[in-house]
Amino acid sequence: MRFFAAPTASVFMSTNERSVSQSRIEQLALLRALVAFLGEKDQFGWWDCSFLGSTGRKYLAITHPRSHVATGVMAACEAARRVHDARIGKGRVYHLFRLPHATEQKLQRHALTEDNTALVAAFESKDKALRTLETLAKDPNGTLDGPVKLGGAKTLASSSIVGKEITVEDPFIRVPHQISNFLRFCELAVKTGSAQVINLVTGFDDSKQKTEAEEKLKLVASSLVDHGIKLNLKFSDTLHDREIRLDNGWTIQIGRGLDIYQKLDNWFSVGTPDLEMRPCMETKVDAFRRS
Repeated sequence: MRFFAAPTASVFMSTNERSVSQSRIEQLALLRALVAFLGEKDQFGWWDCSFLGSTGRKYLAITHPRSHVATGVMAACEAARRVHDARIGKGRVYHLFRLPHATEQKLQRHALTEDNTALVAAFESKDKALRTLETLAKDPNGTLDGPVKLGGAKTLASSSIVGKEITVEDPFIRVPHQISNFLRFCELAVKTGSAQVINLVTGFDDSKQKTEAEEKLKLVASSLVDHGIKLNLKFSDTLHDREIRLDNGWTIQIGRGLDIYQKLDNWFSVGTPDLEMRPCMETKVDAFRRS
């Protein structure tokens, strides 16, 4: 799935990996080569290498005369893979430069056997590579098996994404500012117009905190009733992980849960009333659809 962000791109694939067609392999190979090229230090500088520029390709043509383009692509992808692994990790998720083993084997065979003339043309300049990438993104048949484009903020707030039932598991919706963050999340659900049920599972430190949080969350529940949404509340003293699950299969995992905003120096700063302008704390946001 996701996103160029700081500057990594995460890709989530079904845990039940399906066979990837040859046409999809070709699309993935092109996408990966373009991003690898654009990330080199002569373009955006996301990774410290220059294998795919004109100078790099000329050098590789001497050392690898029969496969200099493929060698450059694989070397640049390796540099990108290391950056992504450092940012994302090698655990339960894949990204553009680390896909399931079977897919990686197909991509390597494709790189070594296919004619790279068109690819070399795209490597002529950053602008040309970006135009090629834009064309690929507009391809109506370009949705790959596994990696999914969710869309922008407006799409993510639409009823087609949100569904009717939302489950929020976050052990830290217990003190006032955390409950306020949850209330803002509920307001987003109200705006979509499709949500009917919100299930909240959260935690507590002691019985006093639990009682105080329950009182405030009941007020939230009462307010949601006026908008046709039922809030089901459950407390857990063992909950640790944080995620939001939608009844259409989508899961959003946020490292910090809903508590993502930085504390301002004072309450008369830009970003106090409008959270879209408030800085966030560093965190990871993973969104994927379960099969």
